[in-house]
Amino acid sequence: QGVNGAQVHAGGNLKIRGGLIGEECDVRAWGDLDVDFCENTGPIGVKGSVTIHDFVVQADMHIEKDLIALDGKGAVIGGKYILGGSMHVRELGSDAEVLTEVVTGLNPQLQSRKGKIEAARDLVGPKLNETLKDISGLSAMKKKEGKDFPADKAELLKKLNTMMPKLMDKSNELTVMEEKLEEEILKSSTESIYVHNVVYPGVSVTIGKAIRVLNSEEKGVVIEFQKSNQKIHVRSMTSEERA
Repeated sequence: QGVNGAQVHAGGNLKIRGGLIGEECDVRAWGDLDVDFCENTGPIGVKGSVTIHDFVVQADMHIEKDLIALDGKGAVIGGKYILGGSMHVRELGSDAEVLTEVVTGLNPQLQSRKGKIEAARDLVGPKLNETLKDISGLSAMKKKEGKDFPADKAELLKKLNTMMPKLMDKSNELTVMEEKLEEEILKSSTESIYVHNVVYPGVSVTIGKAIRVLNSEEKGVVIEFQKSNQKIHVRSMTSEERA
């Protein structure tokens, strides 16, 4: 039973009795995903929430809502989990300190926008710096050589001066987009990670703009973002939260 190295796309909810196994697994669900276990899987993209009835080992999940693993072992070990909502698990990470990355409050749309902005910045930033440097060098050469300044250099300088405002406008546009995205990410930083049993060292948590790698074992905790100091905080779970 289950899915082994196959591609499964569902237009609504998807329920799998058995597990998802293998790096060639490619699972997409436009609703919720309900599965017994996941092991060494390829990309899993879910528009709703994911419920795991036993364990997850080394998965790559992008989930718009919550990840819930409270049945069976309820363990999430290794891999990367990007959630628009919160995570509710019995165990997170392992005593072998396997790197387990969890990002909460960042749905796939925000992540996609973030990636596109960063990619554009990687192109525009160096080009802007290079253009500024070339204009400065050619302008200094023109001032020094006067009427002997080569025509091809003059044409290049003219072209760079025309290009410069466009690059500046693009850079400013990206800055505005980054600021708006940061505001949206900050608003979603209310999402948390609820660990009913044990969270192990080696777990990397990103909430909002804050990142923290846990270096000690904790039991029955909530990992959340504190707006007062802009840091990720680990506290004991209340009886109401445990219930």
